[in-house]
Amino acid sequence: MVKKIIIWVVAVLGVGITMYVIVFIIELSSTRLEIIEVKYPQLEETIYLKNEKRGLNYEKIAISTSSKEIGNNEDKSFIYKNGETIFYKAVSDTLVVYTMNKIGYPRKFNSKVYIKQIEITNPKFIELRNEYKELGLSKFPK
Repeated sequence: MVKKIIIWVVAVLGVGITMYVIVFIIELSSTRLEIIEVKYPQLEETIYLKNEKRGLNYEKIAISTSSKEIGNNEDKSFIYKNGETIFYKAVSDTLVVYTMNKIGYPRKFNSKVYIKQIEITNPKFIELRNEYKELGLSKFPK
């Protein structure tokens, strides 16, 4: 009787470990891309906010004029490599972006829309995370 219980416990543990390993491998090999369009009808332009996640610890955010994948073209897109959350708001002909890591304006970013980055501290980030909707901001990625 004890042998049967031990065999069942080992079998259940084996199946559980196998399922965990399969899910872990799928997660490691998956890529998820989220794209948000911010339209400026008066300028006949669209700005794309893109978030790419791969595996367990790779995440990148980009702001560009193209709906294609993020890529590595830092001359044409704002690329935030640490995958942080940003808060944004479309105002007239400007996309106002609140970020903890301000980056340089890309040399070949070709748009009628101006991207205004406002660098914030960690306490301000925590405050915005809780109150961004009341301030008329949106959060990306969601």
